[in-house]
Amino acid sequence: MWTGDNLALMFENGFTSLTGIDIAPQMVQAAKTRAHAEVICDDVLHSATSSSYDLVFAQAFIHLFPKDRVKEVMTHLLKLSQRRFYFLQPFMKQHRKVWSQKVM
Repeated sequence: MWTGDNLALMFENGFTSLTGIDIAPQMVQAAKTRAHAEVICDDVLHSATSSSYDLVFAQAFIHLFPKDRVKEVMTHLLKLSQRRFYFLQPFMKQHRKVWSQKVM
């Protein structure tokens, strides 16, 4: 998967009003080149916007937070969702060491 691919896939399957949010400017730029969507460079946890969304799709990011903040992060994303919240966290062998360091 490449940055912006999920937005592009959603667009190709009929989703027409899409917003991507990422804190990293380089990820935002990469997503803008692939997706037919608004992509915002912002911290979704501390955003000034009070937007809510029909669907919140979160992928491969929870390992970036300390274990004691995971519940807070997930609760916040759930609150942003008006109808559905999908969370995907793939586990790959090469990332196992990093993940275990976060959860231990």
